[in-house]
Amino acid sequence: MFILALFSFVSSQIIIGQLPPSINEQLTIKVDTKSIRISYCLSSDQYKNGLKKNEFNYPNPKTFTQLNQKLLLQYITNEIFNEMESKSALFHHENWRCKQYTIYDYFPELFEISINNAKNRILTILKSEKQDAGEFKQSQDWTYQLQLNSNTQQQWMQIKYKKESSGPKYHYERKLIGAGLHQFIETKIIFDKQPSQNVVIVDELDTFTYVDKDELDKLPYEAKLMTIVDIERPNELSTQHIILSQHKGALEITYLMPYHFRYHLASDTHYKTSYVPNIPRVYLESQSGDPLIKSFFNGNFEEAQISTYKEHLTYQIPVGYLPYKNVVIMITIGITLGMALHISNLIRRDKQ
Repeated sequence: MFILALFSFVSSQIIIGQLPPSINEQLTIKVDTKSIRISYCLSSDQYKNGLKKNEFNYPNPKTFTQLNQKLLLQYITNEIFNEMESKSALFHHENWRCKQYTIYDYFPELFEISINNAKNRILTILKSEKQDAGEFKQSQDWTYQLQLNSNTQQQWMQIKYKKESSGPKYHYERKLIGAGLHQFIETKIIFDKQPSQNVVIVDELDTFTYVDKDELDKLPYEAKLMTIVDIERPNELSTQHIILSQHKGALEITYLMPYHFRYHLASDTHYKTSYVPNIPRVYLESQSGDPLIKSFFNGNFEEAQISTYKEHLTYQIPVGYLPYKNVVIMITIGITLGMALHISNLIRRDKQ
């Protein structure tokens, strides 16, 4: 009944066009000790053809947001949804159109509240379906996935837990190179044993930084931008985005990537803290793999296990100091009026 009500409500709200008679929704919540990622995807067989690769062009954005919000508010609070909505990353793969929200551990209160809300909702579902929740309660590294189909009115749910793998594990080192708002970040990935084939690295950028697509195209390795980036927006008005890069398998992989720190809106402090791109996620070629990675690079890639986490790098960005606002306004007005009077006097002298 819930699914019927959901799609009846949304269909009445469409402004441009209509949803196909059969659509699929997919909600994924991925939690580890450093982040919570929530992605919402919408798909239909009718969306396979006629899509422009560089556009997030279906369905009507209002419809997508309504579907998205209706489902997510079962797992997070409205306040957290509004906070995340302004920083979400839009991306596409195959015939799916998706939106990802990510909260990292450098926002501890938001991070903990988000996990607790999602976990409580999932525990309620497990209890209603009389499933054992013991492992879920204890786990700090889990992935929850829910799929809904509007045609069959069916839903499917699963929870995966991070298991020990016999494959290569990795740790990483990161450092900033340069100064100012345009710097390079050097990342070194160190494996405990040799990867057999190619490696894909996923870098998730929060709103503090961005990468210019033109600079990506000039790198000596293959790098792809998953999401749309507006390079003009300040941190507070920008979105998260995601970069995938492919490298030859080796015990150590070192790569440089050009990053731009975004400027911030004026504040009551002289500096704002910007966080350097978060923990790199590494994927190794395997028999089966992540469909998202597969849609960007040929072959199957499965996420490798990380052995050690590092503290997030930070950088202090100078910002406009709000207490000086009135002083700056008065000085600006004074200079403007002074220049206007000076120019007026020059014009009168010329006429005389």
